[in-house]
Amino acid sequence: MRNKWQLVMGVSLLTASLALSAYSWPVSGLCKVLVRTQEILAPVEVPEEDITPEWMTILVNIDNPLKAEIGFTQATVGGYVVDQRIEKDLNAMLAAAKADGVTIYPCSAYRSIDKQTALFNRKIKQYQNNGYNYNDAYNIAKTIVAVPGTSEHHTGLALDLITPGYQQLDDGFENTAAFKWLDKHSAEYGFVLRYPKDKEDITKIIYEPWHYRYVGVNAAETIKANGWCLEEYVENLKQVQAERDKAKMQGIKERIQTETASLREENKELAGQIEKAFIQENVPKITNNSFFLAIFLSRKLKDVLVYILFMLIVCAGIPAVLYILPAVPVWVPVVYTAVVLSTE
Repeated sequence: MRNKWQLVMGVSLLTASLALSAYSWPVSGLCKVLVRTQEILAPVEVPEEDITPEWMTILVNIDNPLKAEIGFTQATVGGYVVDQRIEKDLNAMLAAAKADGVTIYPCSAYRSIDKQTALFNRKIKQYQNNGYNYNDAYNIAKTIVAVPGTSEHHTGLALDLITPGYQQLDDGFENTAAFKWLDKHSAEYGFVLRYPKDKEDITKIIYEPWHYRYVGVNAAETIKANGWCLEEYVENLKQVQAERDKAKMQGIKERIQTETASLREENKELAGQIEKAFIQENVPKITNNSFFLAIFLSRKLKDVLVYILFMLIVCAGIPAVLYILPAVPVWVPVVYTAVVLSTE
């Protein structure tokens, strides 16, 4: 009984050590496959000429109202609160205008939703006092003052600009030197005329020559060059992004096809190299088969499953059989000798 247990333990330890020594082969092969797969599926870089941060082109209007206040770090320019991220460009624009002999300064910038509500209600009241009913007064007011939650002033990126010689917020501002300077140079600093004269049907806001919005230099120059309003720019941006996403997916698809064909060729070459190496090194024929390669050079899921089955057989199946057989298994050395001789 003792001899039988010693034999079982000896065979178990031997097969376990052989299995452990071969363990690094399939794991290494599997890791290489995973790394290669990651390389194949890596994002395809598509040139993006005019990337603009999303916060710069946030669209706030009657169709895209804010549900809550936007959080941003505040800065003060000319006594008015703006988003700190536009402070540098805004100060640079005002300084450049002054250097050209034109004085421009803000008369309104960031407004909270509560303050916008007060302004909107005041405008409705003004039209009611002129004889309009509430519904008509509301509909007229929303073309002049943004409905609370739909005003760009909530973003800290919009400003109403005036000049000492003309401080009214009306169409007359377009006749000032300040407007002419802004029309020519504002895009250089990332600002655009937010509500152009011929875009009321898109913006849903009447022409406001005094109202400017920061969108960043790239977006501002694109908007000016194409004669767009911000709504048109954002819509175009969506189309461009969709085309870029499509190009990326097409690039990945083409890469997969190319790499798959390449891997197939490499597999053929590898099979030939292995066969040649077996012959040159006088490797026993018993090892030159798909079963042996599945055990010691796992490359596919099928090979891994064969490896697992092999481990179960040699580590559990064989010891169990040895335990069940008679105490002195004379057949063991006979089988071993036969296997050795067959490999010569």
